[in-house]
Amino acid sequence: MFKFLRKDKKESNKELESLLGNYELPSFPSTVMNVLSMLRDP
Repeated sequence: MFKFLRKDKKESNKELESLLGNYELPSFPSTVMNVLSMLRDP
């Protein structure tokens, strides 16, 4: 599986940074609100 799922935090962070680059993940609440909005839209 992915190396970033292992317990070593330093290696995990480096692997995630290499995968994501400069992309910033949206905060959980805004993501949830967007999904709920889409689900409610007929």
